[in-house]
Amino acid sequence: MKFSHVATALLLVTALVTVTNLLHAPHHAAPAGDKDAALRAELESLAAAAKAGEAFAREPPLTPKPPAAVPAPIVKPPPPKSNFAGTTVAIVKPNLYDHGHTFGEFKIFAAIMWGAQELGAKTVVVKNRAEAAALTGNVIVVSDQYTDDALKRAVSAKRRYSVDFWGTPRQQVARGTKVSEYLVPYPYPCGNTMIGFRVEDEAYRAGPPPKKKGLVLVLGKEPKYFTP
Repeated sequence: MKFSHVATALLLVTALVTVTNLLHAPHHAAPAGDKDAALRAELESLAAAAKAGEAFAREPPLTPKPPAAVPAPIVKPPPPKSNFAGTTVAIVKPNLYDHGHTFGEFKIFAAIMWGAQELGAKTVVVKNRAEAAALTGNVIVVSDQYTDDALKRAVSAKRRYSVDFWGTPRQQVARGTKVSEYLVPYPYPCGNTMIGFRVEDEAYRAGPPPKKKGLVLVLGKEPKYFTP
């Protein structure tokens, strides 16, 4: 039987009281019957204290509440190493942001610029020969068939690509180029390289310069066409 420190202290106090009462019993000259009754009372008190101490010792200890869970910090993986660091992708297209001329090609050019930047490359839009001549180092030229050939040749580059929304078959490729160097948004069977489109999300729309507000003129033959 195991007792706690409190139960042990209770037993010791009770025992001391009992001994004290027994030592003082002759001085009071209590009758024999009273002595037996007093002894039985002390024994019952000791038994009750022992039971109380045993019950207290059997009580389970209070379990402290666990601390609040702290969320683990989110560790982002390091960005992948890029093979395009130090590379400049030159978009040779003077009217790139003129949406009245580029049509679907603009979306392809914008996707190329975004992808190049994500891979660590630098992008630049070349609009004249001075900007073309200023480019040095590892340069990749991306243009289209509508851009002046002299402007494209003004950029010193080892790799050149041409964007063609509708695809260029082998018999129509320019001299000195390969059919795989034509970039298209769809998988044409003529051997061009498909790069697809990029989803137009908020980051995509924040990349190109904002469009200028234009004036729209609506003409009608009769007033009834404008009557709801």
